[in-house]
Amino acid sequence: MWKFLVLFLNFNAYSILNISVNNTDAELSKIMMDRSTEELAIVSDDIAWFSDSNDWAIIGSRDWEIAVVGFTSLETKEIFIKSFGESADMFTSVEKQAEILDEMLNFNNNEKNEYYKLAKNYIDKV
Repeated sequence: MWKFLVLFLNFNAYSILNISVNNTDAELSKIMMDRSTEELAIVSDDIAWFSDSNDWAIIGSRDWEIAVVGFTSLETKEIFIKSFGESADMFTSVEKQAEILDEMLNFNNNEKNEYYKLAKNYIDKV
């Protein structure tokens, strides 16, 4: 079972769902687009996923255009990345992603400083 937390800036509220690891991608998409859950895929600015095992967590932000995945072991990290197959090359460090975004968006000094602070706090330790 995955715990799933969505932060709403517009509504100043949190939505929390439990999603089984047995749910298919189509089922997850349906849950994320369900009007009873306020179409989380559309209205969510920030999102966090937590595993029951506490072996990993994912936090993503649309405003920052970045997601951070944390692991408690190198083995869990390797399994996670391997599960993406040929798409695994999308994973990089926060610092490298900030550089990529800067090249695309031409950050001003304030934005560069904010991404630098973010990268400094997320060092690959595993």
